[in-house]
Amino acid sequence: NSFCTLLNPHVTALSSSWMADRSRVVALVNPKSGERSSADFLFQQLKEILQGRVVDLSACFVDRTPALNMIRDHAQGGTVIVAGGDGTVSFAMDIVDELDWGALGEDNRPYITVIPMGTGNDLSRALDFGPGFSKTLCCCGCCACCRVDNLEETVDHAISAPRSTMDRWAIDVTSANGASLDVRKMNNYFSIGFDAHIAKTFDTARKENPACFNSRLMNKAWYGVFGCRALCGEPTLEKSVELQIDGKVIAIPDGVKSLVVSNVDSFAGGVKLWKDSDNKFRPVSVSDGLLEVQGIFGSTHMGMMQVKLRSAQKIAQGSDIVITTKAEHWMQWDGEAMDAVRGEEAVRIRI
Repeated sequence: NSFCTLLNPHVTALSSSWMADRSRVVALVNPKSGERSSADFLFQQLKEILQGRVVDLSACFVDRTPALNMIRDHAQGGTVIVAGGDGTVSFAMDIVDELDWGALGEDNRPYITVIPMGTGNDLSRALDFGPGFSKTLCCCGCCACCRVDNLEETVDHAISAPRSTMDRWAIDVTSANGASLDVRKMNNYFSIGFDAHIAKTFDTARKENPACFNSRLMNKAWYGVFGCRALCGEPTLEKSVELQIDGKVIAIPDGVKSLVVSNVDSFAGGVKLWKDSDNKFRPVSVSDGLLEVQGIFGSTHMGMMQVKLRSAQKIAQGSDIVITTKAEHWMQWDGEAMDAVRGEEAVRIRI
């Protein structure tokens, strides 16, 4: 695993008369994230606050050059503000990593802070960046916390906030003969099972009908619809999936329909997966070099977790997770759908 460096703008109180040096701050904004109705507003406000040092990340999925140049020219030793969902944050971290910090100087690597704009925002929730930005909370003008200049305070807090580190993990999917099928970097979690199928259904529907998925509330409603549909035909994993943790084969509990390997303690838009209620396991941390492995027994179990009536089934902690299966299963990574395991040959997923 590797790590990234983060700033948390919510843990530092600043005097209202104090203004930070914003000269080495840039923003990367994804206007196609879950809260699309607020994205244009945020883009324009940050452009004004940062004097134009804002990049539209949606254009960088084809060509990263604008973002790379912006960070290299204006954010060395400074701060990169990422406005988007968890997938956007991961993509922005990849862009920062792509620059040659050996030549530029490792001390000049910028810190990253987040304005959460996605649907679930699990990384932001786990790291206390907040559950999500919404235009209605920043421009109604009805109270002090709703003024547009509150965004300026967030920018200033980001510049001066304490630093922390976070583990990033590699997901390597290979075939039985060792051929690489997929490689990803993971911040939040990987899962295989029914919840990944829901994520894939959601992703397909959003691409086909983007106008129906333009707000966080609407997106969550669609997730609920697809989750209800998934109640039927959810296969269990204990007979078709093998789990190894740090070289030891671990039994998957009977009835588990989703296996989740997590780095943060927030899942599917704020669900607490791992409650530190016993001494058998270490407390969850994003920078301890350990992953948590847990099982979910289906859509009903997930619904009860969302209203805090139940938690996930703890299985183990470890730093080397290997999942092998020959059956057909769906997978997701950081809330984004991955290609399904098709069941034609054994597939090995190593984290």
